[in-house]
Amino acid sequence: MLRLREPDVSDAELVRGLRHKSGPVVTAAARMLKESPREVLRTELVRAFHRLCKAPYKRDPGATAKTWIAKALVDDRDDEVLLAGARFVQLDPAWGPPEDVSTELRGLCTLDLVARGRRIEAERVSAWLKLRVRPERRRVGMVALALLRTDEGREALEHIAQWGSPQDQTLAAEALDI
Repeated sequence: MLRLREPDVSDAELVRGLRHKSGPVVTAAARMLKESPREVLRTELVRAFHRLCKAPYKRDPGATAKTWIAKALVDDRDDEVLLAGARFVQLDPAWGPPEDVSTELRGLCTLDLVARGRRIEAERVSAWLKLRVRPERRRVGMVALALLRTDEGREALEHIAQWGSPQDQTLAAEALDI
């Protein structure tokens, strides 16, 4: 893992890092690829992302590796990874109820859908997020709806601001001010 942090790390070492079973090792490889992208390793990044989505708590506690992979693919994220990352929910054990640790990943991917003009997909993901996650984690979906700047998204936020739970009303009002 220490070698993965050196600027002269080889492609073969990065491939080994991305294929490693340990999330922190995959994270180190993805961070290196974020800092110095290498097109030849794009496929390995996508494979690592999908592998880590299976048994996520065991392979990638905290969703850190998946988030760094998404960051490494920021300029060339294919729709498959974008949509999977935008919908991904990882509930890790915590004191009390399980903790959603994948909000940064979802936000990154959802906002990139918006930035790339994928309005329909972003609206669907945002609507899905509002139904799927706890209220305090719904802000990402509402912000994405606001950034779409569509009549349908604005109407949905106005409806939530008027008729949603008090917490959702506040989040929707903040999103409408964006």
